[in-house]
Amino acid sequence: MFNETQYSRWQEFQGSWLTQARNFQAESQKHYQNQLQQYFDLYKEQQETMSQIYNHWLNNYQQWQEQGLKANREFVESLGNSSAMQTWRGFWMSFFPGQPSAPINTD
Repeated sequence: MFNETQYSRWQEFQGSWLTQARNFQAESQKHYQNQLQQYFDLYKEQQETMSQIYNHWLNNYQQWQEQGLKANREFVESLGNSSAMQTWRGFWMSFFPGQPSAPINTD
């Protein structure tokens, strides 16, 4: 069948093939881990960016809401102090005798 020389060559071939396969597997795993780390870093960076965008938007929305509430409060207070509103309130209070004519609650 095989003589000793052929057998030793066969073992060398097997050994070199196994070595190449192990090297390929190690390189593949290293490449996979590098790719995975890059994807993870990119994901983390995107999450941080999205978090910053959301916090910025939320801050702007809260400021807008506070400004709107302040403007509404000032508008209602100015209406309550106007002579037209005083006349309107007096007109409505004439339908409810005995009710105190309290100032408008702006809270």
